[in-house]
Amino acid sequence: MRNALTKFGPIYPVPTRLNLLSFSGFCVERRQQMAAEPFWRAVDVFGDKIALTGDDGDLTYSALAERADRFVASTLESLPDGVLRPLLLIEASNHIAPITAYLGALRAHWPVILTEHGAPEKTDRLQSAFRPNLMARFSGSDWTVKLVNTEALEMAPELAVMLSTSGSTGSEKLVRLSHRNLASNAAAIIEYLGLTSEDGAITSLPWHYSYGLSVLHMQLAVGGRLALTDRPLTDRDFWTTAHRAGTTVLPLVPMQFDVLSRKERTKADLPSLKYLLQAGGKLDQNIAEAFFDRGDAEDFKLFLMYGQTEAAPRISYLPPSAPRKAVDTIGRAIPGGHLRIVDQNGTEITEFGTPGELAYTGPNVMMGYAETPEELAETGHLPELLTGDFAEKTEDGFFRIVGRSKRFIKLNGLRISLDQVEANLRDAGIAARVTGSDQRLDVFLTDKSMQTGLKDRLCRDLKLSFSQVSTQCISEFPQLSSGKVDYRALKKRSDELACEKPPAMDGLYSVLCAALRTREPDLSASFRDHGGDSLAYLEVELTLNELGLEVPENWEDLPLSFLLDLKPTPKQRNDIRQLVSVDLVLRIVAIAAVVAGHATTWKTMGGAYFLLVLSGYSIAKFQGPTLFARHVARAVANTLVRILIWYYLVLLFVHIMSGAVPLYWWVLIGNYSQGEAFTKVEWFWYVPAMVQVTLMLSLPFMVQPVGTWISRNPFCFGLSLLAASIGYVTFLQVQMGLSAGDWRHTAGALQLAFFGWCAYYAQKRAEKLALVSAALIIIWLQWYENYPTIQAFITFGTISLVYGFQFKLRPRFARMLAYAGTLTLPIYMLHVFAVAAVQRVGIANADPNWPNWLLFLSTLLLSIFAAMVALPIEKRVVGAVAFSRKHALAVWKKAAR
Repeated sequence: MRNALTKFGPIYPVPTRLNLLSFSGFCVERRQQMAAEPFWRAVDVFGDKIALTGDDGDLTYSALAERADRFVASTLESLPDGVLRPLLLIEASNHIAPITAYLGALRAHWPVILTEHGAPEKTDRLQSAFRPNLMARFSGSDWTVKLVNTEALEMAPELAVMLSTSGSTGSEKLVRLSHRNLASNAAAIIEYLGLTSEDGAITSLPWHYSYGLSVLHMQLAVGGRLALTDRPLTDRDFWTTAHRAGTTVLPLVPMQFDVLSRKERTKADLPSLKYLLQAGGKLDQNIAEAFFDRGDAEDFKLFLMYGQTEAAPRISYLPPSAPRKAVDTIGRAIPGGHLRIVDQNGTEITEFGTPGELAYTGPNVMMGYAETPEELAETGHLPELLTGDFAEKTEDGFFRIVGRSKRFIKLNGLRISLDQVEANLRDAGIAARVTGSDQRLDVFLTDKSMQTGLKDRLCRDLKLSFSQVSTQCISEFPQLSSGKVDYRALKKRSDELACEKPPAMDGLYSVLCAALRTREPDLSASFRDHGGDSLAYLEVELTLNELGLEVPENWEDLPLSFLLDLKPTPKQRNDIRQLVSVDLVLRIVAIAAVVAGHATTWKTMGGAYFLLVLSGYSIAKFQGPTLFARHVARAVANTLVRILIWYYLVLLFVHIMSGAVPLYWWVLIGNYSQGEAFTKVEWFWYVPAMVQVTLMLSLPFMVQPVGTWISRNPFCFGLSLLAASIGYVTFLQVQMGLSAGDWRHTAGALQLAFFGWCAYYAQKRAEKLALVSAALIIIWLQWYENYPTIQAFITFGTISLVYGFQFKLRPRFARMLAYAGTLTLPIYMLHVFAVAAVQRVGIANADPNWPNWLLFLSTLLLSIFAAMVALPIEKRVVGAVAFSRKHALAVWKKAAR
């Protein structure tokens, strides 16, 4: 087999430098060559170029061809007499072994059924329905090829690959694709993209799915590199793998664009990106326009594409050079193909803007469907593919989808038959009616007992996300006069209920509600959009880990629906070690130091000062995007509302129980009070200082040019203000007698907050070194005093934030730390009462007085107990208020209409 190399040479010579003017003619010629000699026969000629990059290292094209042929040779030995052309079922995973087996089968002319790795039920159904001779799959970590049928099957000589059209719906209906289908479609994709052997792609999509398979084909055909990974886009390892492999082609489905759109720069993690591909469903027009703009700014090309598995799979594409008004179209037919609009009689509609069914002809149109082994023997190709989509032709020569002619939807690139879903549920004893759109599957029931666990089952079987499935219980199914189900009424009802009914209150959803202090979070918004603070962040992150979920990097920027869709990792839960940031430990230690300093004679000052550093860090991390969007009031409210509610409740209680609280505490300038009679309210100087810091950091964003500059240069902004604060503090010390170490003044508090702000945005090594050096110089020279614990807290705290120190703990201990972190604010606000109670017993009434360690331990335990009682009350009250406010607003809007 390795001797059967193409006489035409490689599909694209290595290296390739093509003149753009001759590119089209060159590609037409190559398409003709591929029709005579397909790409899988020619992979040898790419020689020592890297074909695949995986966990096992790199594999060259020569080695890939050799392994593929070796697979065929070794498998032939295990076949019984009479089986010369076996049917092979492969569980396609992103590893070298399955791809090698697939390539070997193509080179040997063996038909292949591709199915999803990790879906044993689907694999077993396909085996039972089509009786393949061989099954190639992973058993644990071992790759196995097993003989499962010794009978020879009659199959069409041109039959190459069979793919499912509908994921895991239970249907065993396969699309039969020929060698001509695969080769012609790969050549057409290469032609309109303009790929060369220097281009590389990554398995951002599974290759048992036709879109992902086309990516594999085009890379093998062009002689490029394919990086193999199972990691999602939200995982840092995905981008590390892509960057290391020099990936230039990134294929995505619409849901993945939602993740990518949250990056400030598309090429931030992949500077080699040249081609961004989209297929697998309609991309929102606003997102498409935004990525076209990004492409112009960042020098990459966005290709919007349309296809169906029945066309192997590409049918049309919208070139990046198309007019921007065409982004709502599917573009034009791929090279070698033809699109037209036909009416119900099959007559072509030539008028612009007149809808009809979209029909496609080309060498990539399938041989037909197969539901039984006997149908594998049928030869020939369909003369034309009726897509089932209604479309119209524009004056620019593009085609625009305007509707669907059949009951199916397309989610995550998979075409889902609504009738098939109904049938599967009926077989399971569930009477349901199903409708939906390309955004969501809607399932209606009349028996509420059937609703339990149904959404999880549908998400698992159909490979959909939590937010893409809606299960709703109604009194009866609406009917038309003919007695048929009124699906239009169901669709309307679904849209209404989606706005009114919150998701089920269970699992991770409950944790998110509690952490964000709301009963109805917007699942399309992110944790940061909801104004989540640093304590809630830790609570949610550690809960994700405790549930056995692999936490994606920067998860706080992702929609909450994405978090709800996370699946447990295959690891054993007892083996999981959760990453914990050292700033969490420092926060807890800082609060303990505050309690110790106030309850005893120990000199443990510095905890509240580090909390000011942490406040600047938290504003940058959680409110930065809100400030960059000039939503200043929202950012300030997100940061301050909770702490101010606690603050004023404590002041009110003290005012009622102990007499008048001075006015300057109520107007939030208590951090300036000096020399008056001491009261324990003095211990709350941190709150006015934090309010002042938050306002000072936020106000510049109200001026649009300034806010725009800051959003582009956040580190420079913080460093500039840090330098200015050094000069201003020096002036205050020299001219106004500000005492050394007087961090409570706004100028000193701002300096600490700037440390935290800069720590978050310091990304480069030079920036980190500059900030740490500045912190050491300022803290140990300008602010040196007799409390070294202050310097220690600020120094080590700042360094830990700059370098993001982390360590691993067992889930139980990590959860304990997280819970302690959530208690820090109520402990800080309530410890004043604990101190008063313990001192009354331990100092005033004890003989002898209690030692410091007993005073501290008693005060801390009492503060923790008070916080544990107060925190759940706070969560319930805030959640109830938010719930009531939202529904009152909805009622008011409805009444206004």
